[in-house]
Amino acid sequence: MTNISRNPGLGKARQAAELTVTEISNHATAIEQNATRGSGISVADDISLQDAANALYAAAQAEADTTKVRHIVRHLPFYAGCYAFSRILEDHYGVQYARSEQSIFGPIDPVQYTIPISPTEKATVTLGAFSLNGMKVKTTERIDDNGIARLEVIVTCRNVDRPLAMNLFTYLDAAPNVWAGQYLIYDSDANEPRMPEIKQPSLTLDNIALNPVEATACQQFLTHIDMHERIASELDIPFKRGVLLWGAWGTGKTLAAAVFMTHAIQAGITVIYEKSWGKLLSTMHLARNFGPCLVFCEDIDLATNRTLTNLLDDAALKDAPISLVVTTNHPERLDPAITRSGRMDICIRFDLPESDTRCRILEVHGVPASTYSDAVSKATHGMTGADLAEVAKRARVTAFGSQRDMTTDDVLGAAATMVRPPKYVEQPQLDTQLKAIFKTGLEDLMGLCEGMDNTVDSNNTMIDRIDDRVADIHDQTC
Repeated sequence: MTNISRNPGLGKARQAAELTVTEISNHATAIEQNATRGSGISVADDISLQDAANALYAAAQAEADTTKVRHIVRHLPFYAGCYAFSRILEDHYGVQYARSEQSIFGPIDPVQYTIPISPTEKATVTLGAFSLNGMKVKTTERIDDNGIARLEVIVTCRNVDRPLAMNLFTYLDAAPNVWAGQYLIYDSDANEPRMPEIKQPSLTLDNIALNPVEATACQQFLTHIDMHERIASELDIPFKRGVLLWGAWGTGKTLAAAVFMTHAIQAGITVIYEKSWGKLLSTMHLARNFGPCLVFCEDIDLATNRTLTNLLDDAALKDAPISLVVTTNHPERLDPAITRSGRMDICIRFDLPESDTRCRILEVHGVPASTYSDAVSKATHGMTGADLAEVAKRARVTAFGSQRDMTTDDVLGAAATMVRPPKYVEQPQLDTQLKAIFKTGLEDLMGLCEGMDNTVDSNNTMIDRIDDRVADIHDQTC
């Protein structure tokens, strides 16, 4: 029997205080050992010896019991969360130890991810199951309501070690985003966790040739980008603008967007280039993780007006510091409600370049200004910026092949080879006529069907008339 003596001077609050919970947990027979050594255990005079022993064993058992705690890193996308978790393990806990995890299908090996952390650097992260200061830590992927993959950390530990797990979660919630202030390109299946490609844009307004109106409109937005922090604090105008770049193919919309992205990176703003408008809403929600963020997407007219309205009016994005820059070759397909201020605050039209602008475009692409003449101006009339860039390339190749400086004839010869197939022309009036023909024909066919009766000969006659009417509709529309 354990030797537990009474001490009338001890109150209930100090019962069994001379033997710590940890000692009992680590040594199941600590009570017996203490009694054998003669040290004994002092308890309050009004506590029975059995109650004192039961309390000690209960405390030891509570300490030995385990608990499972789950935590989702909600402020970082999955791979950025993986990198942050890896850095925390190394910086705060030492080297991470991954091990295979047993399942009903056999051992599951740890997973390695190669994560881009800059335009020139990548980091390898190993995730799976870990032993961390006596805790069992497991990582997994969790898709949130907006379709964004997040890192979930599951910790199994003793109840007494629960504060250690909470410390780990505190570190995670304070972890910075390794992709903040970077240029990210997303192009993958929206159902998979998306890892971006990191690029370094380097285009400025001086590198592209715009007419004065286009250049002024672009410069206004560049000012907003460069001074977004001061504008937000002093003028109470947050970094939230919708920018629509519209015009014909090859007139410089994408180049202007590249200038915006370069300025944003230099101002410490994250840039996300989403190649698919179908994933734009998910990307906009992802952009909230980066603070000030510029999202760029091309050919927005391919999206439905309802999709765009839902995107621009999403309550979760209303106050987010996100600037959306989009391009379109068909502004007439967009509902005017979408292009109004408050949704698209800036609309910049890109026209076919005039003579002076064509000269600057050719010069930007390596054609000396001295070779530009009235004949070149006439030969390049109606060309887009993309066409002029190709003219410059062909003229440079011609001069290089002849081992001489470029001449006006080289430019004229290159312009003469720029033969393009006829441009596609939409015919909305023809579409209206076709709809009218089909509507009238359908009404006629329905009337013929209603005139059918139970007489075989009559029905055969009516079927022949239906066939004739279908053939007539075919002839009118084909």
